[in-house]
Amino acid sequence: MRNLPNDAEAKLLLSVYDSAHAGETASNDADNSSGSVGEISSLVRKWVWTHTGNSAISTSGTYIGSNGSRFTYQFMPNGTVEFTGIMNVMSGSCNQQIFQFRKGKVSLSGSTMTINWSPASFTRDFSCDRANNYTKTLPAENETYQVKFKTDLGQKQLCLTSKHETCFSPTN
Repeated sequence: MRNLPNDAEAKLLLSVYDSAHAGETASNDADNSSGSVGEISSLVRKWVWTHTGNSAISTSGTYIGSNGSRFTYQFMPNGTVEFTGIMNVMSGSCNQQIFQFRKGKVSLSGSTMTINWSPASFTRDFSCDRANNYTKTLPAENETYQVKFKTDLGQKQLCLTSKHETCFSPTN
């Protein structure tokens, strides 16, 4: 979404995402951290970050939808990674859903992780403006993160820091 600087919806969703992550570093300060990440094999599995918000119910009691986000990284033993991101934003009776899927190759050097992303699929679906819904292909890009593991409530988390730190929990 950061590759769409002139897209008002992408800006809105990025601001929601960034504000949701702004407090995470402070809330995790008491967690135990391990310095070295190790090899790619230490990342292999699916990691998830979710955020839920309010739900909307119509005056007749019918569920309309809710605000929420889910971002997952799936690291494979061969050094590839898949990212899936979905955000749902309700405003009045309008529902907007943003979806992104990317594949890439990951390398790890100490605590620095670089992902070389292939072109990605980005979709916008807005119930109140169907004429402007779209699917775009985002260009290939490279991203670099500082990576570490933390323990929160007895569960190992994968924490990625670029501009802000975001910690992902393992899926079962």
